[in-house]
Amino acid sequence: MGVYLNLIVKFKDISPEKWETTYHESVVLLKQFPAPLMRLSRGHQETFMRYFFSSGIVQNDDLENENWKIEGDSVSCLHAESFQLYRRMENNYFIQREFYDRNVLWADQEYLGYIDGNGVDVFGDKTQGRPYHLAVLAVGILFESRFPESIYLIGDIKLGYTQEVIAWMNTVLDTPVVMPICLDALRLYTRLNTLYDDSSSLLQRFRALFRGTAQEELAFFLGHDRSAVFQELILEFHAYSSLSHVGATRLIKQILDVTHDLKLLIDIVSKAGKGEKFSLEELLRVLCNQFLTIDVNERRLLFGKSNESLETIDDVIRRSIMTMTGICTYQSYYIDHTELLEIFCTYIPENRDSFNQVILESETNCRKKLAEIRHLSMAENEHQAATETTQGHAVVQSGIRPVVRSKPILHGQEYILHEIQSQKKAYKDSEVTVKQMGTNLMKQIQGKPDLFQSADPKFYLKNISLGSQHNQIVLHELAWQRIDEEKNIEILKYLMALSLLASNEKFLCDWRIYILENPNLWEYLLPEKKYREQQLALAD
Repeated sequence: MGVYLNLIVKFKDISPEKWETTYHESVVLLKQFPAPLMRLSRGHQETFMRYFFSSGIVQNDDLENENWKIEGDSVSCLHAESFQLYRRMENNYFIQREFYDRNVLWADQEYLGYIDGNGVDVFGDKTQGRPYHLAVLAVGILFESRFPESIYLIGDIKLGYTQEVIAWMNTVLDTPVVMPICLDALRLYTRLNTLYDDSSSLLQRFRALFRGTAQEELAFFLGHDRSAVFQELILEFHAYSSLSHVGATRLIKQILDVTHDLKLLIDIVSKAGKGEKFSLEELLRVLCNQFLTIDVNERRLLFGKSNESLETIDDVIRRSIMTMTGICTYQSYYIDHTELLEIFCTYIPENRDSFNQVILESETNCRKKLAEIRHLSMAENEHQAATETTQGHAVVQSGIRPVVRSKPILHGQEYILHEIQSQKKAYKDSEVTVKQMGTNLMKQIQGKPDLFQSADPKFYLKNISLGSQHNQIVLHELAWQRIDEEKNIEILKYLMALSLLASNEKFLCDWRIYILENPNLWEYLLPEKKYREQQLALAD
């Protein structure tokens, strides 16, 4: 499970010179991304190893194996898996693979349902929806735009934020870029129509590659061949043993969200009928369990992120849980209790009482679920508020983390900045929390006096590095620089104790990195008197 980006490349049809030119364009894009990007690196400090995030994303500059590599950004400080691309085309992985003499979008019958086409995936890793997802997305859009017949971008992509990224890109680049084909239904259909003779293969390949919503997909095909789509929907219902199956409920939702035609849905389901599990009463129960008769504003809590928002791994997990628990709803379709009852009664009038009972019971259950979700949502918001800092908190602003470039806001850039800031973890009452942690660290230090008796700063720096290795602490390179420059022995003792704490508890891990990367917080680890004494000693 994760949030992926894939870039499928058919190297056979690409000029090495044009690849290199596009690579340089990608470096320009990445260096002008609204938040400085970073890569995981390592280096030696005397005899011990340190892992750190570096803002130098280009490696081996001007050498044969020059490449860029990114894993996150240094404003939100969020990171995930590595994305890497080489300047010289022949240095990229799998370039020697044999390709079919077909378009890059093509796949044979056995692989029609897979995203892989007639190329290799040079990305294929997880961004988990962290803000640097938008930077990787921009590179993918760039390469597809420059090589539209040989490259396509695919993965976890939404139309809304892709439009914003393209708007920003076109203010940075000299030559404009265009929407990825996986988000353009008409272009995708037209290209695939030249590759497949039979409609079944065409439809299957289209569904594998199209990254618009299921509703957009259905609306597109309804506009092309309405009768063929109805037959396809009937066949899809045939694949399920019950209307309450997750796949069937999604199909019901898809049809109603696009057509808003309940009678059409009843007609399709009736033709796919399989006894009691596909009866009108069962369909009514499924519809009502999807909050159909609950006002749209009342069930807004159930809506996922909009098409404009970047979906993170947390959103994916939350959506999966909602799906597994059977919670599904419509974005816009609503029908009144009485109207719904009358429609179903036109088919079987004698079932009025049983239909009415189904609606009443389902409404009661739905409102109960909504109350539970509302309670959980309020608890989550309260917990989040307890860990957030106020905007512009002095301690946060004075930290070592790089800030967003203070340049005029470009078209599309405002959205990217918003996404970065919205995902950035904030810390409330930093000084109070750090003092509390300092009190606990003091007990650790006092409990092992022999370990903390040295007056040599190098001893503490070595152990801070060893502790970071053991506990998998990765800091930004500027943080290590500030730690190396620290002369206050008492502060170094507390930083060493903090680094050596053996715990995977999330609260501690988050705060430990936050403290180590914010020198203005270090003094709050120490008792006030001891800090003043050390500062006076250093001044003398």
